[in-house]
Amino acid sequence: MRDLLRLPGRACAASPPSIAAAPLPARQLQRSSPLPSPPTRMYLCRALNSKNPGLTGTIPSELGGLTALTKLFLYQNFLDGSIPPELGGLTAVTSLLLHKNFFTGTIPSALSGLTVLASLTLGFNSLTGTIPSELGGMTALSARYGGLSLMNTRICGTIPPGIKGAVTPDPLPVCPSPSPPSPPSQPPAPPPSPPPPSPPPSPP
Repeated sequence: MRDLLRLPGRACAASPPSIAAAPLPARQLQRSSPLPSPPTRMYLCRALNSKNPGLTGTIPSELGGLTALTKLFLYQNFLDGSIPPELGGLTAVTSLLLHKNFFTGTIPSALSGLTVLASLTLGFNSLTGTIPSELGGMTALSARYGGLSLMNTRICGTIPPGIKGAVTPDPLPVCPSPSPPSPPSQPPAPPPSPPPPSPPPSPP
């Protein structure tokens, strides 16, 4: 059993900001449990740390509603599926660590809404495609704090100028050229014509 929430001191509150110091009891998870949708009382949660408790399944899109969240750590688990674009609603988050899972698909362009994000780790996942150009506006990404880590993914292409220097690896691999279309199949050649019949023999 591990805590889903490992919060320093009193990081979450049940209702209005006036009682923001009220503690939120930690929720327990069995190993290999799915990541649950957050209860309403978590909407003032400041940090969600679920590093390596063996979580499975996908990230609930409802996590994008935790707008007071500043840190979301879900790395080293067994989470799969695509990264929900709703995480772009976490406008206060400064660290989003999702590396070492089994995510597939592309990087959502909606993450460009994370304008104060300093660290976004997506490495060691089966992500494909390119970095969306919209992410070039995420100028708070900083190599000092991890920046945008894409190690051991299949992300390729160019790095948007606004985040140049905050992305690893740099340069990214060159995207493979699309395969040329196959030529249309030719109909089979007709069989050769039979030889003309031999003339009858001349009479003696």
